[in-house]
Formats: sequence, structure tokens, C-alpha cells
Amino acid sequence: LAPGVLWDGCDPSAPPLLAELDPRHVASASLGQVYRGRTHEGREVALKVQRPGVREVIGVDWAVAVLACRLYVTVKQGLNDYALIVDTVAHGIRQELDYHEEAANMEEFAGKHAFLPFVTSPAWIPEL
Repeated sequence: LAPGVLWDGCDPSAPPLLAELDPRHVASASLGQVYRGRTHEGREVALKVQRPGVREVIGVDWAVAVLACRLYVTVKQGLNDYALIVDTVAHGIRQELDYHEEAANMEEFAGKHAFLPFVTSPAWIPEL
């Protein structure tokens, strides 16, 4: 959720998860943005936030692309299954939207490279 965007079922009267959250993003990409914040314990954090509605948009784009590929194969009598390529790309994008999987990958990376003092990776804070 982006700052100022409420999600269905979100209680706006609940206590905030962070003591501070800068409303300006410090990094941006096609699927989300990163904001600087501070926990109630004083820990400085980077909060990665998905753009609102991005999952739904990706899902519709994926369905349209698969239909277009199937139509192309039917009309052109083609042998190539481009829908398989679209499925592969869409699956990769959906994985990028799963921040829990990304967190697990970060933890695995940190564990496998812990013996290298010059390699670091961000820590995941599950409560956020």
C-alpha cells in the first residue's frame, strides 16, 4: 500500500506500523516504490510498496497476451507456441510481486553468504 492509500479492510484508526514514513519515495520501479521510514524502536528502514492495483493489471495484461498469441497461432497456422513464452514471463512478474518470496530469497542469500564479511543484504521485518 502506498502512503495515503487505504486497502479494503484496513482500519485507519489502528496504530501506525512506523513512527515515521517519508511521503516521498527514494526509489521507483514499474511495479512499486521504496520509501524511507523509522520504526517505533528507532530503526531506519526502507519500505518497499507495490503500486495499488498492479496485480490486477498484470493479470489482465497476461490474459490478453495469451489470447492474442492463441489467435495468432490459429490465424497464421503457426507452429510456435508464443503463449508459453507469455506464461513464462507473466509467471516471473507474478513472482516479483510476491514480497514474501522475495524476503525468503533475501534470507537464503544472507545465510549462504554470511561467511563473506563484505557481502550484505537487507533484513526482512515480518511485522511490516
